[in-house]
Amino acid sequence: MKQIRYGILSAATIAPRFMKGVELSKYGVLEAVASRDYKRAEELANRFHIKKIYADYDALFMDEEIDIIYIPTPNFLHYEHCMKALKAGKHVVCEKPFMLEEKQAKEVFAYAKKKHLFVMEAQKSVFLPITKWLKQAILEELIGTIDFVRLSSYYAAGDDKSNWMYSHQKGGGVFYGSGSYTIEYMKYLFDKPIVSSQGSALIGPTGVDEIGTINLNINNQHLVTTTISRYAPLEQEAIFYGRIGKIKIPYYWRPKQAIIEYNDGESKLIEMDFESEFVYEVDHINECLDKGLLESPIMRQEITLECIKIIEDIVRKGYR
Repeated sequence: MKQIRYGILSAATIAPRFMKGVELSKYGVLEAVASRDYKRAEELANRFHIKKIYADYDALFMDEEIDIIYIPTPNFLHYEHCMKALKAGKHVVCEKPFMLEEKQAKEVFAYAKKKHLFVMEAQKSVFLPITKWLKQAILEELIGTIDFVRLSSYYAAGDDKSNWMYSHQKGGGVFYGSGSYTIEYMKYLFDKPIVSSQGSALIGPTGVDEIGTINLNINNQHLVTTTISRYAPLEQEAIFYGRIGKIKIPYYWRPKQAIIEYNDGESKLIEMDFESEFVYEVDHINECLDKGLLESPIMRQEITLECIKIIEDIVRKGYR
């Protein structure tokens, strides 16, 4: 298998974690990094031994020695940067949320298909060992039929109200920021249609949702409720309630363990450690490119599109 050469677009907070995944992957190579803050790009380049540093995004797009571009820029820039990368003939992996609007995502996917280029929304959680174990546990009905799933997460957004995360127009708020984790996680685990969805939120002074809930009905078989908060320190976990027990997944978006608790009092701890939560995703991307695939068979485009539509509908209805 040949090496897959990555270009990193921006020195965003999440970028070095993804870069660690590339560094530890079997065939990934960090070819170049770009940031409008040259000093930050230089720091990343030194840390990961990258020879090429760009202070201009267009220079990264045009680098002929790059196979795929990783896009972790602010949410409202994803469409622009994905299209520029594709028009430069590059494969793309773009951080969640993939796009703010379903029509944008459809356009990106259609253009990539036309140009025979691979595109995938980054969603590391579905590639992790515990998540794969959980999917098999659900199929085998380890805790019986699962009727209900409850998820909760909390992340501090900081106090800088000028940051794009506090702007509704720029894709700020908990729904755009973290809603995809729940929806896409559920789609991967159950692989069934979401027949209904609704959300509600408390809106902060800048107009973005600061705490919100999303409720899903999956194929009239599983009810799911998730709560995401910027301020209330919620439990960081997912709990799957079966008829003979439950499974707890701490930090479900990057889990290292699962706790099984049966109704008869028996319990069991499953542990699967990792050095980088991104390496499994990167290895999958590399395999897809080596096989000449234009779409991931795991993080499928239909999953991305359904997630965007659900969040877009919730936001359009005003969180009520």
